Amino acid sequence: MRREIETTPDVIASQLSLLGPRLDELAASLVADGIDRVVLTGCGDSWFAGAAATLAFGRAGIDASAPHAMELARYRVRYLPAKTAVICISYSGDVGRTIEAASQASRFGHRVIALTGRGDGRMAQQAADTVLLDVPTLGFSPGTSTYVAMLTVLLDLAAAWGSARSIPGAEETRASLHRIPEAATATIAGCLEPARAAAGAMAGHRFVQFVGTGPNEASARFGAAKLFEGPQLLGVATDLEEWAHEQYFVTGRGSPVVIVAPAGVSFDRALEICDELRFIGADTTLITDVDDVPGGLRRLGLAAGSLEEHGPILAALPLSLVAFHLAESSGKRSYNFASPEAEREHYDTIHRVTIGEPA
Repeated sequence: MRREIETTPDVIASQLSLLGPRLDELAASLVADGIDRVVLTGCGDSWFAGAAATLAFGRAGIDASAPHAMELARYRVRYLPAKTAVICISYSGDVGRTIEAASQASRFGHRVIALTGRGDGRMAQQAADTVLLDVPTLGFSPGTSTYVAMLTVLLDLAAAWGSARSIPGAEETRASLHRIPEAATATIAGCLEPARAAAGAMAGHRFVQFVGTGPNEASARFGAAKLFEGPQLLGVATDLEEWAHEQYFVTGRGSPVVIVAPAGVSFDRALEICDELRFIGADTTLITDVDDVPGGLRRLGLAAGSLEEHGPILAALPLSLVAFHLAESSGKRSYNFASPEAEREHYDTIHRVTIGEPA
């Protein structure tokens, strides 16, 4: 897991280099078809990647939403407006609910795009278009580099689509994305030991809260997921504002809380929530690219200078490192299946394709 985290700058650079022309071609064809609305869907990390990318599509003038694959397949697909593209995201290409979402979206006449690492997978077979990822993985560990790869490609597609639609600033947005690999290298180097300290403070607690908003609510979900998958700890993810209405009441002195808040339109509100956390004595870690933060906060610093819509790529890195350090210190193996039979049953459940009749 640690080595895969360290490969992420190269993974980002390779996706941008290898897939740029394919994304230009796809963006041009979407414009030619008059499509200006996109639904991004998946399960787990794939769903988080779609949700984290919605702001980037919005900046490109595309109406974007990211329902979970189950919700899309069973509850929303019948009511999608015409001229909607549906991007189904699954690196394995074998996730049952995402395959169902692709099948149903195609059935209702929408253009389905598969973002996957398996061009011959069952999901790709349901799609009109395939964007094929190639991410080297180093073993059976919680997804880090694959998540970053999926998110990178979605952000690049958003910028390419904006450029194809002649949206002002789209080319500059894409140029900013091409600077992310260098920023990722700096972020990993700067966060390695601070993430170890943060993990040490979280160890022994019943649960860890992850809080974010906008594109970084998805980052909070990603951070919680890595605790489930690696050290098998309970991670609770919520929206920044919703924390004050709900999780506040189970947060006390020493409670570990991670706020994901790069510079952007909600950073001021994040600091107000941090003030409340300091007042009640919570152990607060702030993941941000802003240098000047109040005292009493543990800071995991992101390299500065990225656009807000690109922040979730960098935020994933310290979140992954925290989960790695917690898993390493606890001696847990990834996923920690009780037996080979339990592992088979689990993946059979995830990969089983059942096609329901949507509401």
